[in-house]
Amino acid sequence: MVSKHRIIIFIDWFYPAYKAGGPVKSVLNIINSLSQDLDIKVVTSNKDVDGTILSVSSNTWVNKEGYSICYLHDQMSVLDFLKQEQLSCDSVYFNSLFSIKYTILPLLFYRNSKVKKILAPRGMLGQGALEIKSIKKKLFLFLSKKFLFADVIWHASTPTEANEVKQVIGRTAETIVAQNISSPATERIIASDFKMEQKLRLVFISRISSKKNLYFLLELLKLMEDLSDVTLDIYGPIEDQEYWNTCYALVEKDKRVQYKGVITPVEINSVLSSYHFFVLPTLHENYGHSIVEALNSGLPVVLSQHTPWRNLKSENVGFDIALSDKQAWMDALRAAYFMNGSEYKTMTMACYEYAKKYVVNEQVVIENKKLFYGR
Repeated sequence: MVSKHRIIIFIDWFYPAYKAGGPVKSVLNIINSLSQDLDIKVVTSNKDVDGTILSVSSNTWVNKEGYSICYLHDQMSVLDFLKQEQLSCDSVYFNSLFSIKYTILPLLFYRNSKVKKILAPRGMLGQGALEIKSIKKKLFLFLSKKFLFADVIWHASTPTEANEVKQVIGRTAETIVAQNISSPATERIIASDFKMEQKLRLVFISRISSKKNLYFLLELLKLMEDLSDVTLDIYGPIEDQEYWNTCYALVEKDKRVQYKGVITPVEINSVLSSYHFFVLPTLHENYGHSIVEALNSGLPVVLSQHTPWRNLKSENVGFDIALSDKQAWMDALRAAYFMNGSEYKTMTMACYEYAKKYVVNEQVVIENKKLFYGR
């Protein structure tokens, strides 16, 4: 019997933690799609991104369907854990670029070994992301290029992210492009009167931080006070309290806008089904799981041009607009506001076809398998 390729995944937070958003879902989808071919172990913390302690057994291996996982508490050093466990593997996979405990320290541990080291930057090398706390990030990258990342293989979700890796890390950086694996697409069934002219229900689902650029959207709505029957519901954990305080100053003055807290992954599809458009004026996304969840659910989107999802208007699944062009954003939102039910239903059907063509296909799974086999 041929033994499976053994892989250890290091990630700061993992289910039942979910508030860190897309990266957690990215890893779960890799596991769900590849566990028949791979022997997978996950090493993570025993808390969520906001510090909430999970109801899990800590510092011991827990068997799940298709993989095993160990939740480390804060007092357990990851280096001590790795020395203690003496885990043998063929590949190690790191799910964050700047994590000290779950990327940098394990990379140091495996630095002189022949284990294949794969690192997913998760959009952290994009210009918009690097501009946040830029001095610390640039200093770290400068020091790490040769010392820490010399034999790392970079998992880029898109060709654009592969170029970002080479621009920041160096032209010789080895990259493998493998789009993130998504959840299945579903055909959306809506009533003929679900979308009426001069009525618009918008939803924003994302971590609340400057990178996601919620304030930009709130400012737009402030300039469009004549659109009386518009609502914007905001979902997501507050990652940056100071940024949220700035946003909330506009939220509390606009009765059309509500913050509705955090939703769990199992709630996302039912929540999305209540809205007309998903909106995310992000500064940078290498993939954008919330965007993909929307498209897979038949929900048209309004996005910045800092995502891989482009030419959306020509595909009739939404709009991708430069952040520098506020008028174009307002025009798109007005077009959505005045859209009738028949036009809207055609868009939902286009979302389903778009998802099948560009998001959910077997080639994506094949690309992800290539990450772990080969060199």
